Amino acid sequence: MEISILLIQKIASMFLMMFMGLLLVKLKILKSTSSEVLSKLTLYIIIPCALIDGMHIERTPDRVSGLLLALFAAVLVHIVIIPVVRLLCRPMKLSRVEEGASIFSNGGGLIMPIVAYCLGSEWVIYVSAFMLTQLVLNWTYTRIRFSGQKKIEWKKILLNSNIIVAAVGLIIFFGNIRLPRILAETISSFSLAVGPFTMLCLGMLLAEVEFKELYNKRVFLVCFLRLVLLPLIVVLLFTITGLTKIHPQAESILLISLLSASAPVGTTIMQMAQLFDREASYAGVLTTTSVLLCIFTMPIITSLYQMLL
Repeated sequence: MEISILLIQKIASMFLMMFMGLLLVKLKILKSTSSEVLSKLTLYIIIPCALIDGMHIERTPDRVSGLLLALFAAVLVHIVIIPVVRLLCRPMKLSRVEEGASIFSNGGGLIMPIVAYCLGSEWVIYVSAFMLTQLVLNWTYTRIRFSGQKKIEWKKILLNSNIIVAAVGLIIFFGNIRLPRILAETISSFSLAVGPFTMLCLGMLLAEVEFKELYNKRVFLVCFLRLVLLPLIVVLLFTITGLTKIHPQAESILLISLLSASAPVGTTIMQMAQLFDREASYAGVLTTTSVLLCIFTMPIITSLYQMLL
């Protein structure tokens, strides 16, 4: 229960950060378009620094096996939830944006600071496994679904900045490489901004949303899938299969995977919607609404997982 309380505190704190972003726009200190600058800084500097900072720790046998478990869990989660959502597409008449928003969470930018706060910075490395899995799927599965083209552009995937950074982070971890102190401190300082920058961006985008758009049955339906139904399936998947028993720290590692799987709609869905002209504003509404609702759903999902162990 202690983790659930810490989770509520951290999500509430990040909610206030989002509110500050909204105020900046409402008070006309900044324009909502300024969020694009923050978004690019987050994407190209802060998240890469957070990834590398999380992997810049001593390599131990437990951490190596733990990282492999986190990667296996991330792949398993998507192997299960993607078919579930595809089965629901026709009866629920889910659009491509709604499908993507149901499947893909903000399992990196939002979860990294939460994990660091609740468990400690040394646990952030396990978030990277979920981020890496979603990154590959976003540039393959999501791209195909949004564009309608079945050709996978592997060159764009492999040369994606975050994929390259993740590869560098893995080399640092598995090579047990120690970065120079000044460089390590710089990277660590930038990584601390991942939560505030992500939430400020969302708050600034929320300022341009008509609140009547938030009270839409379709929006709540997609948020129910993303924040409740699919995380519950993940809880059952982890507890019934016995995965929590295969590693000394499996319960905590899988908790991190669960947090990533129960996070709000991923901002990458909005970016993909903009790229392929697929209801980008609606994707923004889904993202911001799910952030507002996750303050209630994530602690409940986490508590349920701990109760079933």
